[in-house]
Amino acid sequence: MKKIFLYVVAILCAYNSTAQGLHEIKMADMANLPLDTYVEDINDNGFICGYYNAAANKGFVLNQTCEIVDIDVSLVNPNITQTKVVGINNQNTIAIHGITNVNTQEMLKGYYDAQISLYSLSTVANNQQASLAKTTKMNNLNDFCGWYQGVNSRWLYICHDSIVPVPPAWKADRYMVGPTYYNTMTGGMNDNNIVVGYYIDGSDYIPYLYDGLTGTFTLINTGLDMRVHDINNANKIVGEYKQGNSIWMGFSADVDVLTGQLSNFFSFNALFEVNTISSYAKGINNAGTIVGSYVHPTSGQFVGFVYFPTIADSFGLHNFDMNTHVWTQIENDGTGAKTMWPPSLYAGIDYYTQDPYANNGIPLIDTFIMTKYPHLDNPFFVPPHSSPEWSVFGKLIDSASMALSGDPYLEQKYKLIYKHRYFDRYHSSVFVREWAGMCYGFTNAVLRKHYTNNTFSTVYNLNPGDQLAAISNASNEAIRSIESEFVKQLDIDHAYYFNKYKNADEIDFYPHQAGLYYLKWHYSTDFNKANPRGLNLRSGNAAHSVMPYKIKSPRKLPFDYPVLKFDTIYVYENSTPLNTNKKMFIHPVFLNRGPSEGGDSVIAGYNMKPCFFLPGVRDAGFIKNKIITNYKKERSFTPDSLLSFSTRSNNYYTLTTGTGYAKLDMSGYSQTANDIQPLRLMDSSRPNPILFVIDSNTSFQLNTSNYTDSLITWNLSSNHMSMGVNREALPNEKDYATVNKNSITYGNPDNITKELSCYSIFHDDNKDKAFNILTSKLKMNFQDSIITTTHQDFTYSIQKVTGGATTYDLWIYADNGDSILQFIASQLPLDANTTHTIDPFYFNGTALQTVVYVDNGNNGTLEDTLFIASVPLGQTIVNSVVKNIFIYPNPVEDFVFIKSTSDVNMKMDITLSDLQGRKVFNSSFYQDKGIQSKSIDLRTIASGTYILTLYDDKGSVVHTQKIRKQ
Repeated sequence: MKKIFLYVVAILCAYNSTAQGLHEIKMADMANLPLDTYVEDINDNGFICGYYNAAANKGFVLNQTCEIVDIDVSLVNPNITQTKVVGINNQNTIAIHGITNVNTQEMLKGYYDAQISLYSLSTVANNQQASLAKTTKMNNLNDFCGWYQGVNSRWLYICHDSIVPVPPAWKADRYMVGPTYYNTMTGGMNDNNIVVGYYIDGSDYIPYLYDGLTGTFTLINTGLDMRVHDINNANKIVGEYKQGNSIWMGFSADVDVLTGQLSNFFSFNALFEVNTISSYAKGINNAGTIVGSYVHPTSGQFVGFVYFPTIADSFGLHNFDMNTHVWTQIENDGTGAKTMWPPSLYAGIDYYTQDPYANNGIPLIDTFIMTKYPHLDNPFFVPPHSSPEWSVFGKLIDSASMALSGDPYLEQKYKLIYKHRYFDRYHSSVFVREWAGMCYGFTNAVLRKHYTNNTFSTVYNLNPGDQLAAISNASNEAIRSIESEFVKQLDIDHAYYFNKYKNADEIDFYPHQAGLYYLKWHYSTDFNKANPRGLNLRSGNAAHSVMPYKIKSPRKLPFDYPVLKFDTIYVYENSTPLNTNKKMFIHPVFLNRGPSEGGDSVIAGYNMKPCFFLPGVRDAGFIKNKIITNYKKERSFTPDSLLSFSTRSNNYYTLTTGTGYAKLDMSGYSQTANDIQPLRLMDSSRPNPILFVIDSNTSFQLNTSNYTDSLITWNLSSNHMSMGVNREALPNEKDYATVNKNSITYGNPDNITKELSCYSIFHDDNKDKAFNILTSKLKMNFQDSIITTTHQDFTYSIQKVTGGATTYDLWIYADNGDSILQFIASQLPLDANTTHTIDPFYFNGTALQTVVYVDNGNNGTLEDTLFIASVPLGQTIVNSVVKNIFIYPNPVEDFVFIKSTSDVNMKMDITLSDLQGRKVFNSSFYQDKGIQSKSIDLRTIASGTYILTLYDDKGSVVHTQKIRKQ
């Protein structure tokens, strides 16, 4: 059988002052040829079910993840060739009518597994008419109903599959007058045991109500020929009636179950371009949403529809106010001087250079990190692929309980060791976008602002009426929560959630349309069930993430008759949030045109794959507490059984786990294996995976090449360790690695010299003992190889396996539970076939000392021990021409003096920031070659505690120090 795809298009119309919304559902084959589509039922969750006709009738469910789930009853009974999904209840259980190849009716059911988006199928219990009964519906109590052919007439039946009231589990009845038995057809059954249907008397169709508890019929009071197909718990019925022109047309009405009296009758001819289009309404849920089908006036095929009777002017977020429920933000499109987080936001924190969690002036991208990652050569330039996702970063920091402690020792632990570890874990696993800039769209932060002002006034201590630029002195939690919600470029491709197929061609078909249906469905319900997400639009080399907040549609069915029609989706885009005229026009068939943006309109094209919202009905608690409580990282006190490994996603790589295991070949982004054991591929929906989870006993080989951004980053991480290799790389170069639980082997296959930065961060369970070791400027010649290893005894080794001698610079922070020491050395010689083992915790009898044990020949015998000098923290920063910086006096009264040594003449910049990160003072001076002392006038600065930061002429931070102004 060919795989089937869905088009879904929606319209909204207001007809004769009646608010109403429509949605159209079509099935088509791979050749884009339409199929008869019969929509049978809808539950209170918005799941719809039905069947379509290809070679035979095939059942389907459109589920909560915007995915079409095919129902194949032949798995239960291979003789069943016709499958119709005719009912679905609020437990997402489905009622199935199956037909075998000898025209025998079968009663089946399916239970939904939300984890795998599939149904487990079985036959219906207590069924006494398995070969004859035709299922039509089921209620929320798992009561099945339908009809079967008797000897001389048709009977309705009720089958209690799971709940067995009195009368017994199986009950059959038929409408009769005296000795006359009529063909009694069954529709649906509500939770009050009221069944609807109709009986046939010659050419007449007479509707009825049937009380399943008392076994009594009540005729519905109408003079029309009428087939009633369903009833909800509010006693609203739907079905079809014969018009005066003899065309059957869908309808809805309220019915008095005691008298059969109808009220509020509504003919569906108001929903169609002409009243000669035949239609029927087949199912209704307790919210009053109706589903059914109609016959297309030109093709003659059946087309499904969903009807929302109570939609007002448009589908949209309930009571959404563009003036109070949106954040004004600044976009960064990758060009010009725009910045996403200017200093005016969040208490003046500069998100490019200052750590927003300590709020104490500690630069986020400090000298140590810049040395570890050579491409971060300027703290004022954080590349788009390095923009931290603060929620991840912040949760890790929170778990350490150091950044905000106020204890100088703990703050140093955070600043010098744990911040680097957490930044490294984040930075190594983030994927690279396909464009140079960042765009931030509608977020859950805005949903929170819309949902409840209490969230902002109590949880975050924010004024809910403020715009971001007006907020000052915000809590760290509020900063992280709101900001992380704005980071859209880290969103997973939503197509992964609603398409069970992995073929690229299939992904580009129905899912975006299914998502449009579910967006409208959630917009038609209470707000606490709505969780809309951003929509990614593309134009040239840029991308935009926006949120649809309102949907207007063509006024009537069919959507391609008499002319082609378009949905209009109005979008909120946070760089211009009060522009209520931004909109997209959505083609009702396939969205295969590239988008363009001009004026007030955005035409959305092929990149409509995102589903608009993450799957699942969300309650209000999810919206409020997502960032605050979920996924807090717990400190591990157990041995590391799993490791994670990451490499940059914008280079090619081939990864092999050894004999008998598959190879993952991402050369040219052509994936030959989705999941290679014993590695687990994390986020395999990406064109190029970013993270692998590895059993701690596993080793694998890695080849990387084609460095499109001229960078290489390998990182191996566990609960206690983070280690890696980085270097700047030309696109045509390549590198080799072997990785196991605590080591990375590096090999240079190119006939060129390369320079590596190798590092290791390691700590114990209680974070009482830790080190941060960086070896930089490690030169590797052609066919050189080294093995870097982090040992459980708190040492780190570099083993030179082949090639000639080389050198490296060493920089260490060591924490022994009571103080942190800094050790620095330059140009340490590393000979061929030699191992250097770095021990930051060598005790020389009076104090800690760092030593490097030298094993010439790699034979286990130590030939030498190198002693590394301890350097006072904050006094010397390597890799800068400015050294030996002293700031005095401290506290300061009027003038602060800066004494420094420089190898060259240069301009220096100085800034003063308060403890909230706000810059209160800027100045500059010229640093002469040699030793000099400069005075800075601080008489205009108010008394208080500040962070003084010095920058060299390249913008690099060369010194930071806390000072107090008296």
